[in-house]
Amino acid sequence: MALEAVDHDTVAIRAYESGAMNTILFCSQPFAPKEVDADFLTEHRAAIDAGFSTALFDHTLVTEGDVSRAIRRIPENIGSCVYRGWMLTASRYSELHDALMQRGAQLVNSPSAYRFCHHLPESYSALEGETPESVWFPVKGPVAFDEVFERLRIFGSAPLIVKDYVKSQKHHWNEACFIPHADDKASVERVVRRFLELQGEDLAEGLVFRRYVPLRIVGLHPRSKMPLAAELRTFW
Repeated sequence: MALEAVDHDTVAIRAYESGAMNTILFCSQPFAPKEVDADFLTEHRAAIDAGFSTALFDHTLVTEGDVSRAIRRIPENIGSCVYRGWMLTASRYSELHDALMQRGAQLVNSPSAYRFCHHLPESYSALEGETPESVWFPVKGPVAFDEVFERLRIFGSAPLIVKDYVKSQKHHWNEACFIPHADDKASVERVVRRFLELQGEDLAEGLVFRRYVPLRIVGLHPRSKMPLAAELRTFW
């Protein structure tokens, strides 16, 4: 899987491979900037026990665009580092990356690498054949449903799920995620409109339609009725 070969990528990769990367950045606890986010407390302790140095920053301030204030407690010139924390949009990650660079901290994942792995349309060509068949549409303003219906013809009457470039509304399974038949235009439009309503301003770039894979279902979520599968995950 080839990522964009720009200078800071090469430097970061070599630092990681040589063992020079020894700092992990964690999110601080909301309203307690000197404490690690409680959800990452165990990992924070494990990192220290393994000999890594750690630093904290304010994830909320990054999401609000105040990156300089968010990273004010990170020491200068710490070199190559890894971020372990909550999801960021590609644009906010890029802002964080650039602000850290100015303090002498080099994230091992460049903005281009982050976007490549974060947005399905970016990485689909590397995964094609190993991931469910998918099509996508950038969304800026009203959805052109005639174009959507035309592109979905490749799925015939197969079931689909809809998501944006990053996340789904799987806990609103029947109303905003699962489409029983790709050629049922009324169903497609109903589910897509509800999905967009729920995503609101958090919509990531556009719409992705993926062929539904019938895994071995072992139950239903008690509230959302989302199918619960006998599922194994691998991380690449």
